[in-house]
Amino acid sequence: NYLAGLQAEENDVTDDARTYELANYAIWAAQKGAIIEFSWLANNPAFPDVADSYNTSCDGYALLAELLPGRALNSVWVKWLDHLTDFFNEMKFEDGTKVPFIFRPFHEMTEFWYWWGTDCNTVDEFLAAWNYTRWYLEVEKGNDQILWMYAPSKPSDLPEEFEEYYPGDDQVDIVAWDRYSKNTTYSSYIEKDCAKVVAMAKSHNKVAALAETGIWEGIQHVHNEDWFMSDFLNPVISECPQLAYAMTYTNFYHQSEYFVPSKGQKTYSGFVDFHDSVHSVFLGDELWSATGYSEDMTSRTMKRRN
Repeated sequence: NYLAGLQAEENDVTDDARTYELANYAIWAAQKGAIIEFSWLANNPAFPDVADSYNTSCDGYALLAELLPGRALNSVWVKWLDHLTDFFNEMKFEDGTKVPFIFRPFHEMTEFWYWWGTDCNTVDEFLAAWNYTRWYLEVEKGNDQILWMYAPSKPSDLPEEFEEYYPGDDQVDIVAWDRYSKNTTYSSYIEKDCAKVVAMAKSHNKVAALAETGIWEGIQHVHNEDWFMSDFLNPVISECPQLAYAMTYTNFYHQSEYFVPSKGQKTYSGFVDFHDSVHSVFLGDELWSATGYSEDMTSRTMKRRN
């Protein structure tokens, strides 16, 4: 899920209806054995009062450098990290155990379209901001329930950047990537990306994953009913069966643009085959239910909340 709305100047997470319900939902899903992942599209701290300003201009700042202690945007950044911590602390089971989750900050940093990307920052500035953000959340605020995911964009197109932006083995738990493409090129890009990411993850003794993916502007444009088998699962199994998991983009409320089909839509039958394949594991599958993580999570009791 994308974390948003946690950056308002007057935000009180415990009183915010959306974040309260999101915390409840995360606890509910974790108790069923699901893995929780959050991506944070943080607002641009140079424009702290502008909603959804994550892709706005640099305004003359080297923005990531200004997040560090003693710099112009540090107080704004720290306040937002404190709000995140308040939210994370809402996600606890009845016995007080924190819900573990994957955190994917600064994603697609090897491209230009976000304020934390290449138009506003150098590689060294990114690395310093990543390390500081992790230190603050993990050491200063005690968030020890997080696995940190490094997820640049298009690693086979940007192989040097993929390696240059890597924060370090002590700063990353999961090496992943984001990839969108037109239907005609999707599977070939996935195969090339897979080779790059799995090799790097293996060399650094990290978990490999496909953090965010899909057909550009949605799978509703695809006419191949077997797409999830022929263009997604088969290339992955062929080139990188070591992937721990893959996550699609979201289905929007209006359903004119979607990334996972519903019953009756063109690619639904292929998605069912993908779900039923011996090469895929979904929540509820016996293989997943027998894992230590699933057994631990499902043994927990949801915290009773008013």
